[in-house]
Amino acid sequence: LLGYIGFSTVTHERPWSEDIISLLSLTGDMLANTLVRHRAETTLRQLHQDLEQQIAARTAEVKQARDFLSTMVENLPGAVYRCFNDEQWTVQFISQGIEDLTGYPPEVFQQGGWEGLAQVMYPEDLPMIRETVEQGLAARQPFEITYRFVRQDGNIRWVHERGQGIWDAQGQLLFLDGVIFDITAQKRSEMERERADAQLKASLREKELLLKEVHHRVKNNLQVICSIFSLQADYVEDADMLALLTEAGNRVRSMALVHEKLYRSGDLAQIDCADYVRTLARDLFSSYAIHSQTISQSINSSQSINSSQSINSSQSVNSRTINLQIQVEDAVKLTLDGAIACGLVINELVSNALKYAFPGERSG
Repeated sequence: LLGYIGFSTVTHERPWSEDIISLLSLTGDMLANTLVRHRAETTLRQLHQDLEQQIAARTAEVKQARDFLSTMVENLPGAVYRCFNDEQWTVQFISQGIEDLTGYPPEVFQQGGWEGLAQVMYPEDLPMIRETVEQGLAARQPFEITYRFVRQDGNIRWVHERGQGIWDAQGQLLFLDGVIFDITAQKRSEMERERADAQLKASLREKELLLKEVHHRVKNNLQVICSIFSLQADYVEDADMLALLTEAGNRVRSMALVHEKLYRSGDLAQIDCADYVRTLARDLFSSYAIHSQTISQSINSSQSINSSQSINSSQSVNSRTINLQIQVEDAVKLTLDGAIACGLVINELVSNALKYAFPGERSG
């Protein structure tokens, strides 16, 4: 207690001394200051309470955001990290997902148990990883790498990493931030698919070789039959029998030619129709001993509508000249069955034309 102030009622005039007037003035000033201070203290207390409420609300928001971020990081299908760009990529932070990838808990990396992430990277992949990271940092662009982790149990995990550098306002590199995902299942599927593709290609090559061998042997067997017909024809004097042997030989030769074309073709499923027809016609002309002829072929295609080629033979058995014109679309391809059927039809048409359309020494 510093003192007290008393007031009394004045009912009649009385003189006030200078001391009393000074005391009353001082007392009034003190009372005013007290009231002002009280109001200021009340205002400060209210501001303090408001500030504490704002801090509490902001703290709750920060905690909620931190909890949300922590939940998101821990539930990502991989590991989130922050490390230094040193030789071993020393870890400042790494999420719980690293244990699924490597078998080691985050504490091993964060509490100085190991020097950094390089400890679990496959040694042969390290040069490629360093080069990729440095290229991304030099360009100040995110980098992506696929490499391998060596797990605690010795197994290999394929991972895909995406990261980027974090710089300060002065342009100094502070950290590397990124995520690492497990792609082992995807990588195994790719390797199995590549292995299956390689096996399929090898199997196809074997089948192509086998199919070529089949065509080659069929062609040889058919040529043997043609040779037997030809040899037999040398001993036949009857004209009708000779004609039958010649026709049979021509039919077999047309089939043998299909297998020969397939054997020499890069595509074992189909042959070029124009080339087959041209060769078959030449063989038929030869089999009927028409050696002094001009064979002109007109092959229609989108590139050349009326291109022609003349082939002359200098050997002569008779003086007649027979012109053959062939018009076939350049892009026409024939399958094995289609080529054999087409060859037999062409064989009959050309054979009949050579036998009956030009009797004697007639040309045409």
